[in-house]
Parts: sequence; structure tokens; C-alpha cells
Amino acid sequence: MKDPVITRMEEDLKDLDRSIHTRRIYLQTVTRLRRHFGRPLQQLEIEDVQKYMRDLNRSGDYSAQSLRVYAAAIRFVFKVTVRRPEVVQGLRTPRVRSKLPIIMTTGEVRRCLAVTMSERNKAFIMLAYGGGLRISEVSHVRVADIESANGVLRIPNGKGRKERVVMLSLILLEQLRRVWREQRPEGAWLFPGHKRHMPLQTRQIRRVWADIQGRAGLRRHYPFHALRGAFATHLLDGGVDLRTIQVLLGHARMNSTVRYVAVQANHVNNVQSPLDRLVQEAGRPVQEAR
Repeated sequence: MKDPVITRMEEDLKDLDRSIHTRRIYLQTVTRLRRHFGRPLQQLEIEDVQKYMRDLNRSGDYSAQSLRVYAAAIRFVFKVTVRRPEVVQGLRTPRVRSKLPIIMTTGEVRRCLAVTMSERNKAFIMLAYGGGLRISEVSHVRVADIESANGVLRIPNGKGRKERVVMLSLILLEQLRRVWREQRPEGAWLFPGHKRHMPLQTRQIRRVWADIQGRAGLRRHYPFHALRGAFATHLLDGGVDLRTIQVLLGHARMNSTVRYVAVQANHVNNVQSPLDRLVQEAGRPVQEAR
């Protein structure tokens, strides 16, 4: 029998217009918490929750980002649903270390696209690399979102439930048309799941992506998100300005976009050192060291 608190929490999440993905993760997290203690959530105290989070952290099985999601879900249920905010007062989570994105080369992307695959699977790659879509955005593409006359693809529910418009090149548009002709989806979704009224699950896209990389013979395994990173950095290589890339990616802050500059050796090497400029202005040639 489902815990009535979890049932109420589900309604609270819907009332606050949280995304399907957030609702699923939060409910799974709180369900695990309930099973761990084996008693109603209303009976838990601050010491119980803090020890639970400490044990998860010390187990080494969870990343800092995962622990932050766990904490967010637990805060939600006690603050909003149970209405006992004191239970999560001062709940701590480890700091997430900022890592530079892993970027695929154009050659690696080309090798993946050259692998024999279905039109649908090829569209997954092309949407991420050609439009900068996140994996959840790829799975949720609707036929109605494709505005071929305007050359854009509308993303109505991006990260943070924000809407944005991304570029839709002629090559990508033709690929999406091939998918539609091949599958003739009956509902709203271009990539319907097992239940036709629901979108394809992201884990299925991840499986497809892992298989494609293996058959392409890549030396390292890239997360699907690396295609979105390649979209950004390869645009940067092509001379597109950071502000435009920020808009295309749907980043709220420029800091998120600037991370892609940090991994670009070409971008760094093309900037002249003030030392070189100073010496040149003094009339002394700068020797070529490379």
C-alpha cells in the first residue's frame, strides 16, 4: 500500500508544476527514505535524516550531485508536504566540484554518425550535436515543435521549465522528416515510448548511444551530454560569439557557457600574450617556439 504522505507529495509536486523528471526522482528518493526507516515519515526527527544523509555520503556509492538531489527531495517532503521544516534544518550536502566538460572531436562525431543505425537513432545524435539539445529534450521532441517554415525547433520545457528556440538546419530537418515517415507516430511525440502516449525514456537513448560508440570504435566512452558540449565548442571554433551560444544552449548564466572556452586550446592559443605584444612594440621580434 502506498504511503499517504508520498501520495500527498506527488500532488504537491504537480500543484507546484514540477517537471515529470523531478517528480519521478523526488518520489523515488523519498520512497527509499521511507523503506529505510520502516516507519511513517512524520515520525522521523532531524537526527534520523542527518544520519541517513551522512551514511549515504560515507558509502561512496553516490556522487556529490546525487546527494544534492537526495537532499532537495527530502527538504521538499518535510517542508511542503509534512510541514515539519525543522527536520531538515541545516541539512548539509557535499560541495559539487566544477569539472571542465569532456569534448568530442569532430572526427569522433563523424565516426559515430557513420555507424549503420536506424533513422531514429541517428536523429538522437543529430539533435544533440546539431541543435545542442539535452537528452531529456531529445526524448521529449514533439511533432508540433518542429517549425520547418521558420527553420527552428521549439523546446517548450527545457531545464527549469524554460522555453527556448534552437536552430533547425536543413540536414537535421530532413532527418526528422525521415524519422516521421519511417515511424508515422500517432501521438504528439516524435519518439514515442513503449506506451505510445508517453515519450521515449532517456535510458533507452543512453543504451543506443553506448552501442553506437562501441561500434564506432571510440577509445573512450562519452556521456550523451558530450554531444551538446561538442555543439557549443565547435560553434565557438567556427567564430560564433558566446552570447549567441548561451541563447542556443538555454543557459541562464554566462558562467555555464564560458566553461566551454576553458577547454579550447585553439581559443587560448589564438590570443596574443601581452608580453609578446609589449616586446613587438619595442621593435624586437618574437621567436616562434611552436
